[in-house]
This record gives sequence, C-alpha cells and structure tokens, in this order.
Amino acid sequence: MNFDFSRISGRVTFNDLSNLTQENFIQEIDSLKEDMLQVELPGDHSLDVGWYPSFDISGSFRVFLIKNCDWDYPIYSKTAKDIVTLEQRLEEIVLQLETAIE
Repeated sequence: MNFDFSRISGRVTFNDLSNLTQENFIQEIDSLKEDMLQVELPGDHSLDVGWYPSFDISGSFRVFLIKNCDWDYPIYSKTAKDIVTLEQRLEEIVLQLETAIE
C-alpha cells in the first residue's frame, strides 16, 4: 500500500505499512502490529497507523491524528478492517488538513 502525503507536506518518518498488499494483507499477520506508519504533518500534527491488537487476525487498523503530541485526545480516531477503508481514512485526514491549512 502506498499513499502520497506530499499534497499536505507530510514527511513519513516510519513506514512498515507500504509492504502490505490489498489482496493478501491478512495473510501477513506477522506484519500487523501497533506501529506501522508515522507521518509528521503541518501544524504540529502527527499521523499514526497501527493494527490492534498486534498480530491478531480479529484486529483492525487504527488511524490517529494527533496535534501537539496530545496522544490522550486525538483529533481524529477511526478504524479500518481492510486496505481500501484504510486508504479512505487517510484521505479523510488529508482533506481535513487541507481545509485547516487554507
């Protein structure tokens, strides 16, 4: 999976998510862990994606948008059970940040 954060000047600092394929990601259960993607975004925002619980077939992706390192109160928090939905969640964050930046 590849997602382009350049529209909002995002800088990927950690990415194990790009190794997953849309069709077979669940077969890669050993790769599904809490820390999969971290992106630094404008306005002191951070994006974090992980699989919860780690290595559990019944888990799901969790997508968090954090401002000012306030992990207790994310400004965006949603789940996704598949890659297509995960990409939709990431697009929602990009749109939200594009609106905030304008």
